[in-house]
Amino acid sequence: AAGVADGEVESLLYEVDEPIGQIEFQANVGIAFEQRGERGRDMLSSQRHRRAHPYESARRPGASKRSLSEQLRARHHVLEALGYADGWRMNADGQLLRALYHESDLLVAEALREGLFDGLDAAAFAGLASCFVYEPRRARRAPNAAKTVSTKKRRSIPDRIGNDRRVSLDERIRSLGVIAATVRGVEDQFQVPHGRDPDGAFATTITAWSRGAALGTV
Repeated sequence: AAGVADGEVESLLYEVDEPIGQIEFQANVGIAFEQRGERGRDMLSSQRHRRAHPYESARRPGASKRSLSEQLRARHHVLEALGYADGWRMNADGQLLRALYHESDLLVAEALREGLFDGLDAAAFAGLASCFVYEPRRARRAPNAAKTVSTKKRRSIPDRIGNDRRVSLDERIRSLGVIAATVRGVEDQFQVPHGRDPDGAFATTITAWSRGAALGTV
C-alpha cells in the first residue's frame, strides 16, 4: 500500500489476521461443542486463563501460524499427561482444575493434589498461597546507591513464625518449585504456554503478618 514502509507490512498483515483467527476459533469451538458436547466445553474451560505465549503466536517456517486445532490438541495432551483428563472427558481431578480461576491453575491443582496445603494453619496457608500471586518489584537504584552505606541500627523484631512453622513452610515452597518444574516440562514437551513460576520471596512476610506483625517490621 502507498505510504506504508516495507517494515510495517508484516505488522499490518498480522493485525488483519487477528479477527480472522478469532472467527476461526469460534468456528472450531462450535464444532468441538457439537462433537464432544460438555466434554469439549470442559476441556476448553479448564485452560481458559492462559496468557498469550510465543508458542501460539510464532509463525512456522511456512509462514502460517500454529493452528487452533493444534493448540487445543496440545493442551489436551498436557491434561492427559498430568492426569486431569481421560480421553475427552475430565475426570475428578479435572473437575477440580475447572473450578480454579487463576493463570497458574495447573500448578495450584498440582499443589492441592500433592497435599502441600494439608495441615497448615491460616497464617502458613496464606504464606504458601502468596507464592502463586507475588510479583517482586523492579528496584530503581539511585545513581550513587552503591556508594551509600546505611549506618542505621536494625531493630530486633520478635519472631512471629516460629522455627517449626518456618521449616515446614520452606519445605513446601521447595516442593512447589519441583512441581512447577514438572508442569513446565510437560507443557514444554507439547509446546503449551505456562503460567508464571511460583515465587516464595514473600511467603514468610505474609505468614508473619497473618500472625499479627506489621508489614513495616517484617
